[in-house]
Amino acid sequence: MEATSVYGIAAGGIFIVLVSVRLISLLLRYTSVVSVWIAIHLIYPYLLGRHRLVGPWTRVSVIGHLIYVAANVFVLCFQPSTIANIGHRAGRLSLINMAVLFAGSPLVYLADIIGVSLRASRRIHRATAWMSGMLLACHVTIMVIMGWGDFNIQKIDNIFAIIGAGVLGAILFCSLPFLRCHAYEVFLRGHQGLAGLLLYATWRHLSSHHSTSRLFLIIIFGVFLLMLVLQVLHLLYRNGIFSSRGRPRALVARLSNEDKKEKGDEKKANQAKKQKATRPVSVLVNLSRPMKLDAGQYIYLSLPSLTFWSWLQSHPFTVISWSNQEQDTLELFIQPRRGFSADLLRAAEGGPVSFPAYITGPHGISEPVDQYESVLAIATDFGVAAVIPYFRKLIDNRNKSVARARRLHFVWQVQTRDIAIAGQSLLNSLLEHDEDDTLHKRSILTISLFVKSGSSAENMLFLGDHKRAFIHCEEPNYREIIEAEASGQHITSLSNSEEARGESLVMVSATDKLRDEIRFIVRDHLADRMRLTELEYQPL
Repeated sequence: MEATSVYGIAAGGIFIVLVSVRLISLLLRYTSVVSVWIAIHLIYPYLLGRHRLVGPWTRVSVIGHLIYVAANVFVLCFQPSTIANIGHRAGRLSLINMAVLFAGSPLVYLADIIGVSLRASRRIHRATAWMSGMLLACHVTIMVIMGWGDFNIQKIDNIFAIIGAGVLGAILFCSLPFLRCHAYEVFLRGHQGLAGLLLYATWRHLSSHHSTSRLFLIIIFGVFLLMLVLQVLHLLYRNGIFSSRGRPRALVARLSNEDKKEKGDEKKANQAKKQKATRPVSVLVNLSRPMKLDAGQYIYLSLPSLTFWSWLQSHPFTVISWSNQEQDTLELFIQPRRGFSADLLRAAEGGPVSFPAYITGPHGISEPVDQYESVLAIATDFGVAAVIPYFRKLIDNRNKSVARARRLHFVWQVQTRDIAIAGQSLLNSLLEHDEDDTLHKRSILTISLFVKSGSSAENMLFLGDHKRAFIHCEEPNYREIIEAEASGQHITSLSNSEEARGESLVMVSATDKLRDEIRFIVRDHLADRMRLTELEYQPL
């Protein structure tokens, strides 16, 4: 190659690189504008609101589901030779979609592997299950219509075809919210048993002539078995089984003031009974091996000796204790509802009690919060459990000049004073930790507590002499609160002329209705560099 050719290629390459760098820098200028537009018009607004059976569906989630459906329909109908060929394709596509269902069992491990929240993992599982069911229905319908005269009910593969279709239909029907919420433990074990039966029926349905489909089914079973082995090994390691470390133990205690004998009318008695049902439960888990957790992560806890059926139960709980080091003891703040959590409350009625425990974890993703200048956390009742570890992390990292936070505002709305009294030690620990900043010499945390029931809450709560914790016996105006944070008026050290505004974050762990309200308000302030995140744990 001549020297002039080399020179021309080099000069052209340098020119292309310079133009590419310039184009990338221009595109980056508009990245934030495009992302805000997408958030305003696609991510935040609901196309279908929240309903008892379905929803809420955002516009972007509907678009994603439509793309998923369109991809399956395209593969199903692309250049088919016969109608029967479409039926066979539908069966194979149903099997392929089914692979995702078995590979991600239980869902928490699928969420950890692909790095999404447990709620997102459940949505993926739900969409894949319904797609697999619709494809199977298409497969059965076409095969029956095309070969109705040759369909022999006495053939073993046809018998298991009917069994498999019926099992999948039962799985989908029992997964409807109004059915599974009333007896979740029964639903969960039944769901897993039916899934195993479906796998067996599919294998028996596929004759030796379907070698490719059988091979794919073997791969599905192999992946499922591998995941199961890894989970068992993780369980054995985390709980110190077959080692001299000993098993974890859980100390269960009720977080509330002692019962007071109240004399009064029936209304007071009913109110006292309602407050008793919402008393928080504290669980301290002493680990056999130290565990490193990030803010917002959770563990699965099982107490086999709690009740007769508790050996079948394992439930996720957010860890409210946080440290930048490994922890030997994990602290949980639990809302008593039904089943397992109600059994915890009953067990602690006579005082603190200790149980042998099994745990897995840590699970879940932690929201990156260190880059935000202002963080507003909104929680209702037991949603405080999701907020506390994030604020502990932010205060600690800010004291070490790792986080950019200049203002932290925690708005906690509670229905009963029992919950507020039980959580006051958590709030006081945050306030005291915020005062330990020897580098900046300035506190950044403000707490606003809204107590709905009982005007005497101010006399029963003690949040220290910090002048940064305020108790209100009224409903909060969330629009005013969010607009004040978006304006940056509480960031006193901000110089309007010399320093640009930083980003702000709104974290929510609240009821469905309140989350929808906050979502609608924050959408109006996305252009002010505000972002909303719904934490992993959401109270009812």
